Amino acid sequence: MNIVPIVEPIVPLPHQWETVEFLLTNKRCFNLSSCGSGKTLPSVISMKALFDSGTEPRQLVIAPLSVIVSTWKDHLAQFAPDIPVMFLDNSNNRKKRAADLIGFRGIVLINPDGVQSLFHELVHWSPGLVVIDELAGYYRNCKTNRWKAAAAMIYKCQPGVWGFTGTPVTKNLMDSYAQCLLVNPKGFPATRTGRTMTYVQYRDRLMFNPAPYVWVPKKNASELVHEIMQPAIRFGREVMGGIKTPIRIRKDIQLTAEQRATYQALVKDGIAKYGTAHIKAKEAMTLVTKAVQIALGEVYDAAGNITSIPSGPRLQALLDVFEEVEYSPLLVAVPFVHTILALADYLRLQGFRVAVIYGKTPKPERGDTIRAFQAGQYDFLLCHPKTLAHGVTLTRSHTVVWYGPLYDLELYWQLCDRIFRYGQTEQPLIVEFSSTTIENRIYAALHGKEELGGTYLELFGGTVK
Repeated sequence: MNIVPIVEPIVPLPHQWETVEFLLTNKRCFNLSSCGSGKTLPSVISMKALFDSGTEPRQLVIAPLSVIVSTWKDHLAQFAPDIPVMFLDNSNNRKKRAADLIGFRGIVLINPDGVQSLFHELVHWSPGLVVIDELAGYYRNCKTNRWKAAAAMIYKCQPGVWGFTGTPVTKNLMDSYAQCLLVNPKGFPATRTGRTMTYVQYRDRLMFNPAPYVWVPKKNASELVHEIMQPAIRFGREVMGGIKTPIRIRKDIQLTAEQRATYQALVKDGIAKYGTAHIKAKEAMTLVTKAVQIALGEVYDAAGNITSIPSGPRLQALLDVFEEVEYSPLLVAVPFVHTILALADYLRLQGFRVAVIYGKTPKPERGDTIRAFQAGQYDFLLCHPKTLAHGVTLTRSHTVVWYGPLYDLELYWQLCDRIFRYGQTEQPLIVEFSSTTIENRIYAALHGKEELGGTYLELFGGTVK
């Protein structure tokens, strides 16, 4: 596939120059600007200023693979063409390329998991600046090996750290602890021992415990997080101009008789039978997953085989949405790979142009597919939310269809933002498919958490320094 994209020159806007000033003034800080508000450009301009002045000749960018390919590479090419750049985002040759780190002066780009595999090499290289893109998506849990590797590297090298995320509290306010500890631990209130506040101490400051295993935010919890996650700057997407707020609608879809019988048996007994397949669910989360799979029409049975259950109404609902938006391209988020593949086969048989991106899609193919979609060469782009949730612009479509829910606000919010970005000229539309009580509850939980995150971010207003 040979796609030659038309690349428009990027011109920094006033809020981006203000962000440059903020970054160059603060060695440890947060950029909490909304997705699509142009966070990458001011960071590249700032990094170039630090490099050209000789202040920070070794700079490390930690970013998701999709962001490295679709955003950082292009911005560096336009705004820092003279700075050497090393890409360590390919796990196949990462170790071999890392040997060139000795004596390297420039910008290194690596994905979060790469930090762990090249920990010793990066510490030896000792970057003077670490930029963490999509901070909340990858570093909101300080118990993960990914977080521990980044934290240990930062502790040993003592670089400047800039953390970027538009969704700092995607699950609950406690998400902020790991992020603050990684970027700027000095922001925590002083303790009696003089040591950095522990997770338990932080939790007790923010939450109260009305019942066993139940933690509820205190009245002033958001304000306290705001005080600790500093210094910070935030701009809403409206600063880019001309972007309409998305309309979100729910489509209630009828189950087929086969789906209803299988679903009801699973919910009642934890086991269902369809044909010769036995579908079991032992744990609550597994039960939820199996129930959603049944609603989508493709489910793993107890033997690990994929069983197809008739799901005509949901398939028809997708075609109806395509017709309702006057046949403009659809971005379709599907939470299960086997459903993606089955849906792609179905749509292709109907004569539609279909692209697919999921975990096993090679990185070069992903980039070609995205460019082809933006060029209008596909009717449907089916994706697993994890593969397109960060840094990708898909404004050729103005409609995201959630073929089924995924219980992760970070992925939900970020995937929807792929169309809700600068360059979108149509009214953005988010369509949620649901056939069951379980699906409705998942969407309700997502929206509830989204309200929590929005309330917290309101504290930052337009700009906070």
